[in-house]
Amino acid sequence: MLLRAIAFLLLVVMTATVVVTQNSWTHKMVSEAKISIIQRFPYGVLRNYPEISIDNNGGKNFAGLALPAPDRARITEILKSKNIIAASPFKPPAKPLFILHDTGTDLNNKNLENHQKEARGPLGIGASVFLPREGAALVTRPDFYERSRPTTTEFEKAADVLGRSQRENLFRQIWRSTPEDIRQQTLDQVLSDKNLQPNEIETERKTATAQLNSSGERVFTTAVWTVEEICKISKDGAAELKAPCAEVQKYFDRRNQRVSSSVPIEIVQPGGQGSSCSVGSAGAIPFKNPPYSVDQYNNVMLQYLRAALIAGKYPEVTTHFVLDHGLPDSHCDPRCFNMNKLYRSIAVELRHPPDSSYGIKPSYGTKSGTNNIWWDNRFCYSKPPQ
Repeated sequence: MLLRAIAFLLLVVMTATVVVTQNSWTHKMVSEAKISIIQRFPYGVLRNYPEISIDNNGGKNFAGLALPAPDRARITEILKSKNIIAASPFKPPAKPLFILHDTGTDLNNKNLENHQKEARGPLGIGASVFLPREGAALVTRPDFYERSRPTTTEFEKAADVLGRSQRENLFRQIWRSTPEDIRQQTLDQVLSDKNLQPNEIETERKTATAQLNSSGERVFTTAVWTVEEICKISKDGAAELKAPCAEVQKYFDRRNQRVSSSVPIEIVQPGGQGSSCSVGSAGAIPFKNPPYSVDQYNNVMLQYLRAALIAGKYPEVTTHFVLDHGLPDSHCDPRCFNMNKLYRSIAVELRHPPDSSYGIKPSYGTKSGTNNIWWDNRFCYSKPPQ
């Protein structure tokens, strides 16, 4: 009887020990999980972004979200450590876009210097930054989100609002219906305060005039701005201008909104037929292996942080390939760009969850409308990133 009682007591003690051990183990697991969450979401990310839900992946797309104070401070600290000067804050009129291009031209230092010198008003190609394979970024239009620049995509040209042929016919109709003194007055106005030299102003005047007088030439930046200004001046003027000016107004509104909400980034890459994605042709110039350097990825990340700080929001990272889908004269750049790698580098710098993203969800391939990052396995030297 005594032995039975002792055995029973031992069983009770062992059971209690197991329960305590299990509870301690459970408490330990819960504590470790909490620590893991805190480590992945420092700076109070859960408080700053209450819409973030934590799951096994922990991912969140930050594109379009306002920068909370801790993220702003972190970006300021990062840029300062790299001697990168941030511009004055600017609130884009639409969702800010960070547009990736590749140059399709293997630029040397002299070419890059020329691009920097030309980046004023209607001159140059409109890019805010050039990223050579080695070395620092070359910021050509430091204010970012600049309205007074050439467009870099058909999307920025608002080709979906008015096709090129239709809008250029309207531009010429407006130009022909405008008295000569108003034409000259308007040209003077659009070229003033653009930091242009007298010879550059004269060249732009002659070029824009020739484009608007011609029936076959393309109409570019200065001529487009001139027509827009004519419509402003003649808003309550000549009857023959009212209808065509009303027709192009939506185009101008959309164009201006898109240009001043976008930061175009040109990553230097070889040119030739490869830049038009004809990788199977004999004239295609292959990329280096790997297609983009460590410096280029790092500089894309830093310029993205700068664009975010200026806008006060995380811009949406996107590509020329996706923006121009379905539009004439579309492009497919940047080719072979690892968007996953860019997102991971931004997340690491900002101490965001490892699966965070900051723009389009990458879809690698060569089919416009299905894929948003152009990727050919042979041309890019590997299968698409996972």
